[in-house]
Formats: sequence, structure tokens, C-alpha cells
Amino acid sequence: MKHCDRRTFLKTAAVGAGSLSLLGFGMGNAEALPLPPPKKWDEAADVVVVGGGGAGLSAATWARKSGATVICLEKAPTIMASSTAVSAGGFAAAGTSSQKKQNVQDSAELLYKDIMTFTNNEADPAIAKMYSEQSLKGYEWLMDLGVPLVLLQHVESHSVAREHWLNAVQLMQLVEKDAKSKGVVLHLDTAAKNLIMNDKGRVIGIRAKTKKGEINIKAKRAVVLACGGFAANLPLCGEFGGPEFRTVETLGGKGNVGDGFLMSLPLGAATKNMYGAVVNENLAIASAANVTLPQVVWDGAILVNKNGKRFMRESRACFEMGAETIAQPDRSAYIIWDEGMKKSPLTGRKLAREVTVSGGPSKADSLRELAAKLKINPDQLEDTVKKYNSYVDKGADPDFGRSTLSGTEGKPIKLDKAPFYGIQIFAKSYWTKGGLKTDNRCRVVDWDNKVIPGLYAAGEIMFGNMSSRLLTMGTGVGGAVTFGLNAGQNAAGEKAWSK
Repeated sequence: MKHCDRRTFLKTAAVGAGSLSLLGFGMGNAEALPLPPPKKWDEAADVVVVGGGGAGLSAATWARKSGATVICLEKAPTIMASSTAVSAGGFAAAGTSSQKKQNVQDSAELLYKDIMTFTNNEADPAIAKMYSEQSLKGYEWLMDLGVPLVLLQHVESHSVAREHWLNAVQLMQLVEKDAKSKGVVLHLDTAAKNLIMNDKGRVIGIRAKTKKGEINIKAKRAVVLACGGFAANLPLCGEFGGPEFRTVETLGGKGNVGDGFLMSLPLGAATKNMYGAVVNENLAIASAANVTLPQVVWDGAILVNKNGKRFMRESRACFEMGAETIAQPDRSAYIIWDEGMKKSPLTGRKLAREVTVSGGPSKADSLRELAAKLKINPDQLEDTVKKYNSYVDKGADPDFGRSTLSGTEGKPIKLDKAPFYGIQIFAKSYWTKGGLKTDNRCRVVDWDNKVIPGLYAAGEIMFGNMSSRLLTMGTGVGGAVTFGLNAGQNAAGEKAWSK
């Protein structure tokens, strides 16, 4: 956006906000527009971070470690409401201590190459390079905090084993503890409502709503938006994902309705890769909140639809599974496995604890009996498994080309050892990946590619910079931490506009 006086800016912004309202995004003019400086500030810090999830707490901690005073706002009553907290904890990083322990040879250069290849070169090269180089620092920070590594795995989109599955709950707990120990002021139940700008077009603070009323918080150096995407805003999902996404439930943060995204658009903030913004995380079970089971498939199970037919190569990335599942009858599918399947630590943990909340998978001594319990076509399921087993024997899958369990790791195994197991799963979303365009310092830019002074973005809200219709696996949680780290450090380095 060209530089202009405040009157011209507000007139232009009002048009943009009105357009959002017409599109049905639930944000009218008054809600979307930035506010002028208040007569009185209620609180102040060098850096104000909006969002207390993985990206927000990382940004807050690293801003504080860089010498800035920090206030972090989270609109939920707990940090455990974030998408990071309910995720599987996948973190893609290269050259880690965990990889070295398992003799995995990797490098930032190879990670960068994989990101660009998998996204068909639609990821921003400068940001993909920044991620590839700085994610190691973010990962080792988590290791130093004591975050448990559940499994190191080679998954789709990577050349080597670099998907570090972390315990996401403990990740959030330990990062919160680190943030508080370093002096970050964390306000829960505090929702950002408006950006505050001065007459020079610089973002200088946040208007927030608390249980006691609205407050104005001065950001002496910068505001970091780390408040997630808009997976819980179905009108937005429908607009940017297509009509089928207007009814897709989210498993991620229920507060992720696009607050920061919508606040930024009237400032002239540019967007990136919105055409592929909505993601489905496949294999979500119906009655146990936040449970997905892609790992069961990567351990050797197959996916069938309600007609008992396979419909994809099961070694693909979990969000690709979602795209295929949403196209199936009833937008659902079934995971089928047998007693002989060896369970990885991640699968064992999921099946032993979380899935039991829903009553667990169906179990039967024969495939016909299993089909009856799952209410799918018994003849077709028997035929599908028989054909799949023959493909395993031959070492070739002419239907879908499955030659591995996950990525280039492992060999498919036959399903022939009773009892057999099955569970119905659905296409649901964790997060969105289109969002605000930034530079490689996580500064939000306008449509002229000029930095909007004082405004940063980290995590899900700017994942469009790392994606096309595909986002490299492990750069979700990895991106939350890495971009948070980057944004926090750079925001802390801004020259203060006010003492």
C-alpha cells in the first residue's frame, strides 16, 4: 500500500472492511478498521504478541531472550486451546541431535530443496531457506527444555527421516514455563480486537477485550500476530477452500477464526497462497476430540471407503489423505489392519490411550465379520484385502503405487493374521495454510511488497509463504516454533517509536 495520510488511509481501509462484511466473513467496518492512538494506554511493552500457542509463546520467549519486555495475549482461558497443543507434534528440522543419534545424514540445504520440490516451487524461497536454517535452532531449544521425542520418521515430502514427532502437550507446557521464567507477561482470556496505528502508518499497539472490559496495550517496538489461522471460521474456509469446506469441522484451536488475518487486511496487508489455504487432517475419529490416526496407516494398514474399496496410496502425507477422504461417500473412510501389524510408538500411544475414549476400533475374527460391524460391503472388503495381499507378494501395487509404508520408509505388509481391526475416520481440519505475506524476517508486507511498520506475523497466520496446495510435513509445528523464534528476535530488534 502506498504511503498516505491517515484520512486517506482510513477511507481506503473502510472500503476493504466493507468488502469483508459483504463476503459474509462476520467482520464489519468498525471491527476491522485500525484505531488511532488512545488518550491513555493501560499497559505497555516493547513487543506485544497476539496468540499464546506454539508460535505466540515462541515469539514471546525469544523476544524476551533478545532483551525486550513482552506482553503475550491469549483469548482462550488456557494455552492448551491452540492448534499446536492438539497436534501430533510433527517438527521437520535438519541436522538435529536426534537424527545424529540414529545416524541420519541431513542438512539445511537438503531440507530447503525438499520444501521447494514438494511445494512445486510455490513456497517463498527466502522464507523456505530461513526455515531450513533456523528450524534446527528451534528444535534444539525444545530438546534443551526437555520436550520428549516420541518418534523420528521418514514421511512423505522428505528425502530422509526428519519428521520429529514430539509430545505436543508437554511441548506447550514446557514452552509456557520457559516464557514465564524469563519474564513474559501472559494474559489469558484476553482477545485482541483492533490494531492501533499512529498518523505515520505504524502499528503501535493493540485494543484487547478482557472480562473486565477493553484495554489499550502499547507496543513500543512491534506487534507480532501469532493468533492462528481461520479453520474455525467456516465462511472463510468455504471462500478459500471451496464449497465442500463450509461444513468441515476443525480439530484445532476453536478460537482460530481469522482475527489477526482480518485485522490486517484493511492495512493493505498482502496475502499468499490463499487458493489452497484450507487443509484437511485425515483420519479423525468421530467421538474422541482431537484424535487422528495417520500413523496406523503408515505402520501398514490400508484405507477403504464405505464400499470396501481402496482409494489412494496410503503412504502419502496426512493432509493428502484428507483431500482424498473428503471426496469419498459420506466424506469418511475406514482404516483396516490385522493382528500382525507392528505398531510404532506413536500408534501404540494413540490406540492405547486416546482412541479408547471413543470405544476403540472394531475387532473381528474374519474380514466378513469386521465388514458387518463397520457396515461396509463384505464381499468388496474381502476382495480388496485379497488383491492388496497379492500386490505385497508381487512387490508392486498397480492400483495406487504403494511401495512403502511412509515416504520411502518400510515395505507394505500383508493383512492376513486374524483378528482384524477397523475404525471409521473422517476428513477434518487442524489448520489453514494460506495467510499473510511476510518477508524472511516475518514482517508483514503490503501489496507493493513494502513492510507495514511495526507489524510481524508468525505461525499458521503466515503459512502461505511456505506452501502451495501442499505444505511440507513437519513444518506446521516446526513452523510455529521457528517462525515464532524469528519474529520474536526481529521484533525485539526494532527501534522503539516511543519511550
